[in-house]
Amino acid sequence: MISICPTLYNFQSVDTFFPLMKGFPKNCVLNDGVFYSEQAPCCPVCGGQMVHNGYNIHTKKNVCQLKLGKYHCPHCHKNIQESPDLFRKLLKFFEGHLIPFLRTIRSEKVAYGGIENIMKSIFPLSKDTIYSLINSGIGATTLPKPEDRPVQIIGYDEQFPSTGGKQRVRIAIVDLISGIPYIDNIVDSKNSETIKSIFLQAGLSFTKPTIVVTDIDHSYPQILHDLFGDNFIHQPCLFHLQKLICKSFRKNCSINDELLKYKFLNVFYNHDKEIEWLSSHIETEDNLVSTGDKQKYRHWLFSIKSEFRTLCNDLKKSSNKKNRRQVRTYCDIVEHLLDLMENIEKYSPELQKRLKMMDKKFIDLTNFCESQNIPTTNNFIENYFFRTLNTNWKKRMRTDEGLINHLKLQFMRIQGYFSNVDMTITKVLHELWNVFPIK
Repeated sequence: MISICPTLYNFQSVDTFFPLMKGFPKNCVLNDGVFYSEQAPCCPVCGGQMVHNGYNIHTKKNVCQLKLGKYHCPHCHKNIQESPDLFRKLLKFFEGHLIPFLRTIRSEKVAYGGIENIMKSIFPLSKDTIYSLINSGIGATTLPKPEDRPVQIIGYDEQFPSTGGKQRVRIAIVDLISGIPYIDNIVDSKNSETIKSIFLQAGLSFTKPTIVVTDIDHSYPQILHDLFGDNFIHQPCLFHLQKLICKSFRKNCSINDELLKYKFLNVFYNHDKEIEWLSSHIETEDNLVSTGDKQKYRHWLFSIKSEFRTLCNDLKKSSNKKNRRQVRTYCDIVEHLLDLMENIEKYSPELQKRLKMMDKKFIDLTNFCESQNIPTTNNFIENYFFRTLNTNWKKRMRTDEGLINHLKLQFMRIQGYFSNVDMTITKVLHELWNVFPIK
């Protein structure tokens, strides 16, 4: 018969390992982690009776460990050990079925403690074992690279997560056509040399025509010129420009200031309807301010801002149905920018700074007018950041390695690595325990 001698700690695993041993000789014993034959075999050389002689440890790092009994012949001194077939069966099950199952659960951002509770009803594993199994091989996983194209269209951006309480910089360069990153790396700090080294590691061609979309940082044009020479077109992200403009105004600003804000926003995107609506309420606001009744004005401003937000939401929904808000043509951009420049002295110092920056970067900001293939924003990479490491997860990681493995696992989920299920959990259990009758 087959004997399994469990301890109190691993008693629950008897039913798990017993079916795996059905193909082995009837006198096999699994005692204290050692797999051996209760009756030592005969020597394959001289035919004499062999004796038990300890064990060899077979280990698969981060997966499993098994001790296989050894035998010694006292007559001809021949040494042999038990067949490693059981060890191979365990590895095949773990690597083929259990590890992909655990990675799929983890890719949905389930905590390791939660996975441990789930596995209690399937295949009991400790939280540390689950961590090792999930992360085994992820670091060595080679992710796909973007296809080679005549023109490279890439997005560059940074994110600022924390590991172990220390801030890190996540730098990613993503192909905006396929959505596949050239590189997604974690560094200690961001400077010109670090950015250049990331570009050099990304495997980009610096001789091909390249379109690069970045945020509004003033250092990027020089860095890109040092790398690509004259082979690139730099398109600053218009969405980041809009955010900078909005930051220049208070959240609860007056209708006059709101109108001025939308005139700035109106340079690159069509906000004519918002401007028309705000302009129709300017006279009412001026009359209320002139009366000196601050409480009445605050109540009016609160209600009118609520109406305006409703209008903006309706316009946003209609623009989403058309896939994007209408971007202005080059001539319209020039016209609206010149209108603002004529009155620059009337604006606050911060608004003058924004307007001068728009004037200085005007050529780069309007590069998208030359071709429909040039993106106006790097929202694609912003969405990629959010899907792989959203705000709630930016400070949860303890080590850089854990953060990188998490990013790889999330990218694998986005790319559909876990969408094709080769075996359901019922079939996996059937293969392991041979209990469920699967037709």
